[in-house]
Amino acid sequence: RDLHRLIRRQRQMCIRDSVEIPEDALPGDYEFAVHAEGEYSASEITLKVTVESLPTKYEVDFYSPHGWQVTTPGKNLTFNLYLENKCPKRDDYLIYVDNPSLPENWTARFLMDDREIKSFSVPSGGIANIAMIVKVPENALPGDYRFRVHVDGNYAKATQGLTVTVKEIKRGFTLFCPFSSKSILIGQDVSYAVCVTNEGERSEEVILEVVPSEETLDWEISLSENNLILAPKESRWIMLRVKPPETVKEDTYTIVVNGTTADDKLNSTLRLTTTILASYLLEITDIQPVNPHVYSGEKINIMVTVRNLGQSVLTRVRLNVNSTAIPNILVTPLDVLVLEPKASITFNVRVSTDPNFTPGDYFIQIEAESSEVKSSVRTVAVSVSSSIPWFWISIGIAVIATAAMMIVLQKVISKYGMHLRIRRHRAA
Repeated sequence: RDLHRLIRRQRQMCIRDSVEIPEDALPGDYEFAVHAEGEYSASEITLKVTVESLPTKYEVDFYSPHGWQVTTPGKNLTFNLYLENKCPKRDDYLIYVDNPSLPENWTARFLMDDREIKSFSVPSGGIANIAMIVKVPENALPGDYRFRVHVDGNYAKATQGLTVTVKEIKRGFTLFCPFSSKSILIGQDVSYAVCVTNEGERSEEVILEVVPSEETLDWEISLSENNLILAPKESRWIMLRVKPPETVKEDTYTIVVNGTTADDKLNSTLRLTTTILASYLLEITDIQPVNPHVYSGEKINIMVTVRNLGQSVLTRVRLNVNSTAIPNILVTPLDVLVLEPKASITFNVRVSTDPNFTPGDYFIQIEAESSEVKSSVRTVAVSVSSSIPWFWISIGIAVIATAAMMIVLQKVISKYGMHLRIRRHRAA
């Protein structure tokens, strides 16, 4: 009745019919009629409902048992991924990282049976084991990084989120020498054992060099190794060899060894000291002739041998000859620039006498001297004789005088009638 009144007012009306389909309804077509009856007329309409079966839902199980790992810059890490195809059919999958993707400069590879893959196929009910290798760059900053791995199949898809925590890596290396101070004699060389230790948690390439100084610029200093690649906590011994020049002065010298990593981010310095000790001993070992003799107005050469009996090199070796009575003395050579240990040099001392020299012994003092040390003083007596042979002259005069006396005596005897008889006596 109410519907009839409404239709009379509006002449038409839309009616919505709600049909509830039970869950156990079988698939198929269902028809039903809707009747409308009025006072003067009636109407009927047939409606059709098609019930379809629910679409089949395919599933895939994709997961990682360890979705969070901690690492340090420059290392690789591996995530193990497992996929189980729960579809009734074989499915082909694409595998990739996206939303969010890998951080900048990071790389990832997917391996199955030790072969790199970008897609794979799994039969119904099959299981795939996938290794995801992620390379963390050396310049990665500490922090948490998240990304997601997707597998898209023809029938099903899945995703797995992964997290990597990068912690700050500890770095450092040291240079150590157990005997950093040594003493040597001039002319000797010395070696230092240096230990290089990587105290960090990553491999380091260490570059070693000797820092030159003005004092050691002409020294021969070398390292047995200049470039070292050290694993974490690894130590290695190298040798530093030092050979000072033989003309080095007695003093204490500093040698600096500097170590730097290949990226110039770490540095270490080692200071070594070398004390140079001198062993100087200079002596006159021979003088020839032993008893020099010269006539007045003439010259004589005296050979003087000087020997370096010490362990150090001597420089500017010369001979000092002094005499208060003989002014004209010449020494050659004037000096010797370098005299090695245990080496000898012979000087020629030429002594020239004046013609007016009174015969006798004249003394000269000889001393060897270098820039570093002096020898003991040797005294040599030079015998000077007169250039006139008075000895033979006196003998001749004596003979002449004896002969003259015999002549005079003979004349006297002849004059006075005296005869001189000389008798020879035989020995018994």
